[in-house]
Amino acid sequence: MSEHVVASGDAAGLKTVIETTAVAGDKVIVPRGAYDFSGIGKVTVNKELEIEGEGRLSTMSWGAAASHGFELAGNVLLENVKIRRLAFTATFGSSNPLDGISYLNDGGGGHLLRHLVVEECLFSGWRNGLQLVGTTPNGLGQLVSVRGCEVVSSRVRGVRAEQLTLVHLDDCQVTSAGQNGVYFNECQGVKLTGNRVAGNNTLNGTTELGDAQVALAGCDAFAIFAHICDAMPSAGSATKKAIVISDCKGGETGGITIAPAAFFSDNYGVRLINGCTGIRMGAMGFTNILVTNSLTFDPTCAPALLHAWTVSQHAVPRA
Repeated sequence: MSEHVVASGDAAGLKTVIETTAVAGDKVIVPRGAYDFSGIGKVTVNKELEIEGEGRLSTMSWGAAASHGFELAGNVLLENVKIRRLAFTATFGSSNPLDGISYLNDGGGGHLLRHLVVEECLFSGWRNGLQLVGTTPNGLGQLVSVRGCEVVSSRVRGVRAEQLTLVHLDDCQVTSAGQNGVYFNECQGVKLTGNRVAGNNTLNGTTELGDAQVALAGCDAFAIFAHICDAMPSAGSATKKAIVISDCKGGETGGITIAPAAFFSDNYGVRLINGCTGIRMGAMGFTNILVTNSLTFDPTCAPALLHAWTVSQHAVPRA
């Protein structure tokens, strides 16, 4: 393994090192500095790399350019990519900036994202802070871990993941997205732990899924622990929901858990729709929610398969 140290503020040099100079297994160091990619465009990551900066002191900006920040190549088997302690910024409100980190599997045989770590990064002003879209999970053991990140002022969603296996979102703060703070669709093995998702849906979506801080659709086997959802700071909060779960099935043995110490603060708590079954819940605290709105579900769901549901009304301090 070789280590490449980029010159401070050299955006073009950073792009060259990541895309061309570094080989699989290398580490790229991004020193503190301002890296302006406005006239350079996206950076393509197409091999096993560790890319590490100095937190918000290593700030990469794309302005209002029609570009992703980092694009993870979707036409290769991409393994063991680690992106740590970097700030990805774009101009919020522009229709141009795409996603801070983007992965889109092109559907080719053998193409897969396997073991991605994004840690202690800032994403500000993008369409989606992170957008990771795979193919129908095929049991090959994907693992995507996003932890300790802050995602703010996304035009659409803070974190979007679709058709991935083993997706973990831990100790992140996601705020002020136009739609959902967190949106997972057709993923397996989802785990959300210790996150704060607050003040999203600033565009006041009116659909069941679009009205939620966290939306999970068609996901099997997920768990939510020590999680805070708070929609109160945003406009129109009387109709907003903390979590909406749609068409998610855990089976009689569980596999879907909203666990003790999972706290929600909103006018509506957990909403189950479109045939959810096998959801295990326990010891959740709610603030500013009527008991009748703490857990609601439509007639297609199977309440007999809700296990160990308890609810308490008590003050949950906001972070």
